[in-house]
Amino acid sequence: MTPNIEAPPDRVRISAAPRTAPPPVDRLHGSAQDLLGLLGSPGHDPARERAIAVQFRRLPARTVLFHEGTSAAAIHIVRTGTFKCYRTDADGGERVIGFARRGDVLGYGALSLGRYPSAAAALEPSSVAVVPLADLFAWLQRLPALERALHQALSLQHARTEELSDVRAVVPAEVRLARFLLHWSHRMAISGQSMHQLRLAMSRRDIARLLGVAHETVSRSFASLAARGCLAVTGRTVDILDAAALLDAARSPIALQQPSCKRDAAVKLLHCTPALS
Repeated sequence: MTPNIEAPPDRVRISAAPRTAPPPVDRLHGSAQDLLGLLGSPGHDPARERAIAVQFRRLPARTVLFHEGTSAAAIHIVRTGTFKCYRTDADGGERVIGFARRGDVLGYGALSLGRYPSAAAALEPSSVAVVPLADLFAWLQRLPALERALHQALSLQHARTEELSDVRAVVPAEVRLARFLLHWSHRMAISGQSMHQLRLAMSRRDIARLLGVAHETVSRSFASLAARGCLAVTGRTVDILDAAALLDAARSPIALQQPSCKRDAAVKLLHCTPALS
């Protein structure tokens, strides 16, 4: 299903509950009450929640949080910043499988596997709450609200994974990019940010690896959508100028066409916009 920029689908709305403000970014110690805030739950037992100590970890940009295939000691909940999740193909290439933001759970595949099935790396200065696997199940028994919040978060992430299958469908690159931008717009709206002005922490190369196209193709696709009047690109900021036109582009099963004058404008934009490699 193609995301709708004007009305997020019902399966996304389950996460739209207001989330409490995160702890100060310079604080490395917190409690289960902070975890519930990150997951969008108000909690029900403040005394018990504050009694469980939680550690936070800061990561500079381009720092790997965990590597694919390594033994897992914890899962992580994003507090600030953006992460990319990726796997290594048989030929050694990197395949991006998704991007994570505040409230997303990283490494949850380790709950059943005991190792991380994919890697996660910070795309910008970021921080996470660390939930040791050795403590997790005891915490869930003590705090039913935490168990419910974690189940809801994982259910939402599964729904987003299904949405990304549409992004990767065998359609022209411009259509894939339009679908990705709509998907990311909804992510921003849910977190209380503008759904029409997107600050992309990921590079165009990362986007290309998610969409399954060449890096240069993503650059041309941005230029094509800009030439159609759907958006404007300044560095890593994308302004959605015409949501309806972008939605039409996302629904198109064929390559988008522009008049020759617009194609010329697209070529000029491609050469003038800084590459986000």
